[in-house]
Amino acid sequence: MDLLYAIIGFPIALLASILTAVWWAGTIAGLTFPLYGWFIAALPGMEESLPRLLGLGGDAVTFVVFNTVAGVLFALTLVPVVRGAALLKASLAQAMLTRAPSGGMVTEPRFA
Repeated sequence: MDLLYAIIGFPIALLASILTAVWWAGTIAGLTFPLYGWFIAALPGMEESLPRLLGLGGDAVTFVVFNTVAGVLFALTLVPVVRGAALLKASLAQAMLTRAPSGGMVTEPRFA
């Protein structure tokens, strides 16, 4: 069962760590976007941004506010997403590496 857990658990652990890293990166990049977003908005070729494609406007203020709000959403959901990734990994480990309690086993020691 340990070998099966190693085979199945590795992709789950990899997915959980990638999801955690992406969520942290989105949080940090979004919350610090007002510091550097003005420079990105001024670059040539940045006329077609996501806020403009969504019909929110194409100016620099909308671009910076949109990406900052995305960072705030990442920050608000960071704890549940990381906790869910950890619980997924832990649940798989518990299910595959621990023994299920049987009905006839004594769970507490009995002293005579």
